[in-house]
Amino acid sequence: GQAAAGNYRKGRIKVDGLEIPIETPQGGTRSGTATDGTKWSVDMPVDYGYIRGTKGADGDHLDAYLGPHAHEAQQHPVFIVDQRDADTLAFDEHKIMLGFPTKEAAMAAYRAAFDDGKGKRRMGAVTQMPWGGFKLWLDNGNHSRPVQYRQPKPPREKGSRRPMSLLEFLASNGGLADNGDLRA
Repeated sequence: GQAAAGNYRKGRIKVDGLEIPIETPQGGTRSGTATDGTKWSVDMPVDYGYIRGTKGADGDHLDAYLGPHAHEAQQHPVFIVDQRDADTLAFDEHKIMLGFPTKEAAMAAYRAAFDDGKGKRRMGAVTQMPWGGFKLWLDNGNHSRPVQYRQPKPPREKGSRRPMSLLEFLASNGGLADNGDLRA
């Protein structure tokens, strides 16, 4: 009963102000019943929990997998998986991968967390972002839709010229005739 309600004692980790209760520690077993009635269980490859104070697409907190460097996650990139429904491939929810040294390590842990062999099928787009970008997304992002993170463009220096268009470049390098036609 307590497990179903989520009111059992959990381990916790705090990273840069984020509180992350651990629902299933590394090596612990998660189990449940799929929508088709099939029972499932998996031994977790890494600690698994959620980020307190957030709300994901499923109405619960955003889920988090905690890698080997979770205690210093702010020093590593964050990988956000836009998880899909394994049958329909429609966006389901986000899975946040914290404290992994590489994208490959994060994706291996994600895939290992599924016992049905559909982990790869469930993995939609994977967005990598720096810790600061992740914190902004947590505070301001739409957690009910897939991530659409774009690396911010560095500000142009004051007085810098705008980039040339292709036509301007060709004209300045003799690639256009006086009437604007391309030269042979």
